[in-house]
Amino acid sequence: MQLELAFPEIAVKPDEPSKGPWEQIDPGAQGAALALLSRLIAQMLVARAAPEGGDE
Repeated sequence: MQLELAFPEIAVKPDEPSKGPWEQIDPGAQGAALALLSRLIAQMLVARAAPEGGDE
């Protein structure tokens, strides 16, 4: 079974430059997304720096 992904069409006024996806998100959600992304990056860096053990 293949599902289709629907994309909403956003009307753009001719005199207004188009905004990218990031600018369409409200500032509160932008801050939350940046906080989450920074935590994920920090966790990946800590996991990479942790010594591996067991299989050697």
